[in-house]
Amino acid sequence: MKYLFVILFLLAFPISSMAKQYNAIYFVYLHDKANTPYSLSSPQDFLSQRAIDRRARLNIPVDSADIPVNQSYISQIISTGATFYHSSRWMNGVMVYASDSQLQDILALSFVDSAEMVRPAVAPLNIKKKIRHKKSTEESIEIFQNKQVGADSLHYAGFTGQNIQIAVIDAGFPGVNTLACFDSLRNRGGILGTYDFVHKTTDVFAQHYHGTMVLSTMASNLPDQFVGTAPHADYWLYITEADGEEFLYESDLLALGFETADSAGADIVTASLGYFYTDDNNPNFNHNNMNGRFFRSSRAATMAAQRGMILCIAAGNEGDSFWHYIDTPADADSILCIGGVDAQGEHSYFSSYGPTADGRIKPEVCALATYATVIDPYFNTVTQSNGTSFATPIAAGAIASLLSALPDVNPAVIRHTILQTASQAVNPDNTLGYGILNVWLAYNKLLKEPSSVNNITLPKHTALLNNNYLQIENYSGRITLYDVYGRIIINDFYNSPLNLPNLSHGIYFLQLDTETIKLIY
Repeated sequence: MKYLFVILFLLAFPISSMAKQYNAIYFVYLHDKANTPYSLSSPQDFLSQRAIDRRARLNIPVDSADIPVNQSYISQIISTGATFYHSSRWMNGVMVYASDSQLQDILALSFVDSAEMVRPAVAPLNIKKKIRHKKSTEESIEIFQNKQVGADSLHYAGFTGQNIQIAVIDAGFPGVNTLACFDSLRNRGGILGTYDFVHKTTDVFAQHYHGTMVLSTMASNLPDQFVGTAPHADYWLYITEADGEEFLYESDLLALGFETADSAGADIVTASLGYFYTDDNNPNFNHNNMNGRFFRSSRAATMAAQRGMILCIAAGNEGDSFWHYIDTPADADSILCIGGVDAQGEHSYFSSYGPTADGRIKPEVCALATYATVIDPYFNTVTQSNGTSFATPIAAGAIASLLSALPDVNPAVIRHTILQTASQAVNPDNTLGYGILNVWLAYNKLLKEPSSVNNITLPKHTALLNNNYLQIENYSGRITLYDVYGRIIINDFYNSPLNLPNLSHGIYFLQLDTETIKLIY
């Protein structure tokens, strides 16, 4: 079964006309990055400013692994007649379509170390995948899945993922460009960028709808109906999964997704993808190799975490199957492997178990996976579905809301505190890990540890909401008052005191010329 971690009936589609030549895909390892035009002293040539700033803030150096693959090497490989597909700076390798004779010419190049076939020379497949699915008969259950991980309390306090960037790596996002639940995301320019690594296009609003459902658990913003765990975060949308087949190259594309999220400057990565077998029965897919170091996707996940991002990766849905265990890249070190629970906090029967092959506890934490609330993109309805696919973004969005509350806390400290405050932190196991995460408990614990929180700026102005009057001390100019869902209550010049329309009690945000103030009414 292909490891889209969801339980539905899905149709597969061909991967791309580019593969119709039916040459195999190889991952070609290179010896070095000699004579590269790139320099560690000029990281702006290959990293975004936001990525550079993250490294500087966390005192994480840019190193040789960050340098892109030598373009001269790529050109010489292409000169053999092979077709370039992708390159990986972290693995210092190139993915190419190549015939047997072209492969031999590539291996003869002095700078080439070795090559591994990652997709055989076969036509794209069309297969159906059996997955279970249940529509919702309850209203506002999403409030519970937010509540279970403490996100509702952070939202009430006004922290909903503002200024946090999440990279979502999945199989497709049809409807994200049209569905009403993503209106506010689109209207504020919250989709920062897109890329389909399988088909090499920026159009991600097609292919498999699994990614749309995943995104909805975080970014959906339908007040009083379905609000995700990070409705005001910004998102990068990446496709790395080729629907309809299962080969090693998809794992490598996922690794490229991690690289790209890093260079874009993302704060969090969520991936509801994983691999434990291939259609050509690759013998390397066995539990002994699930140690976080064998597969390139796992090594890349660890490298991404070491570069200051928080990675949430699904544990998988093989808990009741012959495989039983988590897979790659959920076996990576320094990430958060997310397992699944039901509404009572009990283990979802399908959620994969740990440990890793080298004995590390997995999953790290859990969130709702049994009857999680999602958007059905084809019927444009709020529904329910099962899978650690949904527990993972629920957790990622909750962590984004936590980061928006404490943006100056080191992500490694955030991760550690999430483990410390989870429901069974005292006695972790390989079923639920440290238990159900609770970002509200983590937030309060971090507030009591000022050594990990730096540069908190107090407001320059004092503002008060009382009896539908707004009073601001020592201020004149334009103001905008928003509710917690981003709806504009008033947008006008300030006159003291300002009479407002009838307000419900809750959290509001007051935007002044130079700052934003959170108000509780």
